[in-house]
Amino acid sequence: MLLHNLISPLGFPLLPQLLAFVGFPKMNHVFFVFSPFHMALTNKIIESREISNYIVILCHEGDDKSISYAQSLFVKDRITILKINKRFGVLCLLNRIYRLSKNLGKEDLVVHTASPKSLWFRFFFSNLAGCASFNVMDDGVGVLDMGGYFSKPDSLMKTILLRLLLVNDNYLKFLEKIDVYYAFYGSESIFDRFCSRKVMVKPLFISEADSREGNKLENFEFDPIRIFLTGPFSERGFTSKNVEMQLYEKVVKRFGIHFLIKHPSESAEKYRDRSFSFLETRLYAEQVIELLSKDRRVELYSFSSSVLVNLNGAYNVKVYCLDCSSIPAMSVHKALNISILRLENED
Repeated sequence: MLLHNLISPLGFPLLPQLLAFVGFPKMNHVFFVFSPFHMALTNKIIESREISNYIVILCHEGDDKSISYAQSLFVKDRITILKINKRFGVLCLLNRIYRLSKNLGKEDLVVHTASPKSLWFRFFFSNLAGCASFNVMDDGVGVLDMGGYFSKPDSLMKTILLRLLLVNDNYLKFLEKIDVYYAFYGSESIFDRFCSRKVMVKPLFISEADSREGNKLENFEFDPIRIFLTGPFSERGFTSKNVEMQLYEKVVKRFGIHFLIKHPSESAEKYRDRSFSFLETRLYAEQVIELLSKDRRVELYSFSSSVLVNLNGAYNVKVYCLDCSSIPAMSVHKALNISILRLENED
């Protein structure tokens, strides 16, 4: 126990006076987020609750769109950027997260996240000196799948990693600490089982700066314009890269797709030597569709993307969830009456 009080499992010193960041302000509210959707919800929470003392910790996979969006919404000196690194970079990231949590001092913090299952957030939370309130917000449609990822315990490998980092909370027990659940979706969520209070939040995705960027999208003549949202399916082991590319080619041909929008977590490598037409913009998917739909109809296609649910029923927008044996449609999309289009003969 004495050793635990002196050093962390990765050898980081625990003495707070050795960890202080010069000029890092003391904040009452901490938002630990991973995506533009999380940031849109965070911005709405800050506005509706008139929160002035806050810090937004953005943990991202190297996507400049996420950084620029954060800077368009929040005061710049209230944003801390953490890049998710692989291999040896993991130790550097853990070191930064550890120092951030310790530097927040012994204040009674109000902590918010959309990803309470994340190893990075759990490590951060476990090293805080105190937490007056732990709040969550929606993290895409996965939280609506009552038997899915967010409802299941940690895997054995993740449990071992968490124990090595001295994070001893069981995930489902950890959810019992939730106070307020800020919900975007109107359906039942896994967080409903644990929260003390539920508050509906309906953010706008477009900031003033993003509206100016959207002026570049006004030159398209298509009406309706057909957009296909890709995903990191081969990167995350759902299917092979070859099968994924074959599916994308089939989607473009069958539905007359005008432009593709890449997911932030995708690798550029897999599109090498492919002739897809990508819509290149610093905006992310919801923003692009909101701006395009102001003066034309938009048809939006994707495999089980949360964006389909986020924009279902939006003005001038029609969404379609694609379904095939390699990348099946989620039950949540079916339950929410999203139009499902089956791809036949995919071989």
